[in-house]
Amino acid sequence: MDYLTSLQNSPPTCISGFRWRAACKPDLALDGHASEPVAGPTDGQAPIHGQHPYHTFFDLACRCGEVGHKLRGYAWFNPESGETVFISPFTLQCAACDRVTTLFDAESDGSDALLGYGACTVRAEGERCEYRCEGCGQGINRVTVGFEYPGDVFDENLPVAKGREHDLFSWFTVVTTCSACQRVSAAVEMECA
Repeated sequence: MDYLTSLQNSPPTCISGFRWRAACKPDLALDGHASEPVAGPTDGQAPIHGQHPYHTFFDLACRCGEVGHKLRGYAWFNPESGETVFISPFTLQCAACDRVTTLFDAESDGSDALLGYGACTVRAEGERCEYRCEGCGQGINRVTVGFEYPGDVFDENLPVAKGREHDLFSWFTVVTTCSACQRVSAAVEMECA
């Protein structure tokens, strides 16, 4: 089994509270760590710019089977950039059964958190809010999550990664598809290393 297939068959534990299925990269330009388009599973689709060769995507559903969710996080004003950004921890609330499940927390998920460096970004500051479609303002979305991994995640010289490769992602993305207008948006793009 190649490394990418291994990561697609064993997603990060942060999505273990959901039903998931491996997905193709959404047709949307996404941020990442490097400068060249990645070949392989993204061929023919909008590029992810990066030298990190491993990118996985998963469509999420609630345990009850519903695919519509409300994405919640924190709206934080970044004084350096002058922009308000959406930061973790993130939860999804099922549109059918109202179950709230943690999706991602920068303090406990991703490479830096697992290697003991703590969250590499601000977290849980600002106003708790719900993500809304940038097109129509509606809050129920289908959710696809993406994980980018560094090329050395399977390196034998990185023994701390052995058996934990699927949790050592360096970039986390949430792509939403609005249930009302079908607009596809990158709701979250966050560095984790």
